[in-house]
Amino acid sequence: MRPPPDLPTAGPYLFRLDGQVALITGASGAFGRALALGRARAGAAMFATDIDGARAPETRRLVGTGGWRSLSGPTDVATAT
Repeated sequence: MRPPPDLPTAGPYLFRLDGQVALITGASGAFGRALALGRARAGAAMFATDIDGARAPETRRLVGTGGWRSLSGPTDVATAT
C-alpha cells in the first residue's frame, strides 16, 4: 500500500535535529542503539546512556565513527536520587 501523495515518506531527511541534543536511555541495546544512530544522522548531538555503563561507550563509538558528536555514561533511570 502506498501512502497518499501529500504525506511525507520515511527517508534519511524526514526530519532534522540540527542544534539539538538527544538523550537516549538504554543505548546499549539494539533498539536504543538504532535510536541513537538515527538521531545522530538527523543532526543531533548525542548523550547515550545505559544501566550497563561498560556497554554505553560502544554506542558512543559507533555514533562517533559517523563523524557525529556524542558522549556516553552509565545511568539508571529507574532509581530516583
